[in-house]
Amino acid sequence: VSMADATNNRQFMLNLQELVNRVDKDLQVALAELERAKVALLQATQQRMKMETMQEKDLQAVQDWNRKQEQKQMDALGVTLYNLKA
Repeated sequence: VSMADATNNRQFMLNLQELVNRVDKDLQVALAELERAKVALLQATQQRMKMETMQEKDLQAVQDWNRKQEQKQMDALGVTLYNLKA
């Protein structure tokens, strides 16, 4: 029985060591995936910030254009009213 116990204990220890090795390997794979995900998130965040900046610039350009159009219309109306009075 002692020899069988020793063999069982040895096999148990080998199985445990195999499990520890497999867990370590899985952990390394998971950490590598985490790093790839962090890089992808950083790139996506930078891209989003670029898009938001472009959107803000476009909105500003549209508002500037609208102000100029309104000013032209007001100027034209002013000239028309001046000409009607004269």
